[in-house]
Amino acid sequence: IRDISIPRDLQDSLSKEAQAERETNARIILAEVEKNISEMMVDAAEPYVGNPEAMQLRSFNLMQDIARKGNNFVVVPNAVSNAIGLSAPATKED
Repeated sequence: IRDISIPRDLQDSLSKEAQAERETNARIILAEVEKNISEMMVDAAEPYVGNPEAMQLRSFNLMQDIARKGNNFVVVPNAVSNAIGLSAPATKED
């Protein structure tokens, strides 16, 4: 066995090719994971379709989780607040 020297240009070229292949593989894996996640989200959303009470309970649960983590101020966009039944203005009873 002899010591074989590979030209620097060839080393650089092989290195770039290997890096490109790793990036391609990483993107494929990421796309597969994203697909799996989106399918899981669709499955997780099924119980809420046509069940506004379940959706409202889930929304309240999410807000509770946010508050529990120390975020005491929650801004709820109007469309979301309408969807979960928070659209009625607070009234003060005398």
